Amino acid sequence: MRFFSQVPNFDFMGKRRIAMGASIVAMLVSLGSLFIHGLSFGVDFTGGVIMEVAFSESADLGEVRRTLEEGGFGGVSATTYGSTRNVLIRAMPSENPNEAKGENQNEAKQAQAMLDVLKVKHSDVQLRRVEFVGPQVGSDLRVQGVLACVFALIGILIYVAVRFKWKFGVGAVAATLHDVIILV
Repeated sequence: MRFFSQVPNFDFMGKRRIAMGASIVAMLVSLGSLFIHGLSFGVDFTGGVIMEVAFSESADLGEVRRTLEEGGFGGVSATTYGSTRNVLIRAMPSENPNEAKGENQNEAKQAQAMLDVLKVKHSDVQLRRVEFVGPQVGSDLRVQGVLACVFALIGILIYVAVRFKWKFGVGAVAATLHDVIILV
């Protein structure tokens, strides 16, 4: 069975300058966006509260977010998990200067206050689980994540350089960095 009536002949190398130009533009736009907007770390990397709540009926995520924002909890994300009745809420730590940051007692108060705000509009909401991530743990995770990426790239470079040629190792690491920068 033949897919093509003729043997295809694509001139990939003839288009290399166009591809290189597009790649450079994409990299510059990505780096510019990264420097302007920065990285948006989640609760796992910055610290905060993660709550699992359950509703008796299907939950409207937009309404849950609006209710919490009206209650004074900005930057809250809400997603369903398992079913549309179960909601996972992630919130940054409270910005009250009177409270010492990173203490579980203050985060427990924040979680209880968020639950109380939800119960005003949804009396059927039930708290399933609460987790607290301190800012020091988040900072450690960021540092360890960067170190893991660096060591992985070094490992790729060494393996490909030993197995094939060092030029291929450099190329593999450059291609990986290129893809990661554009995605980030």
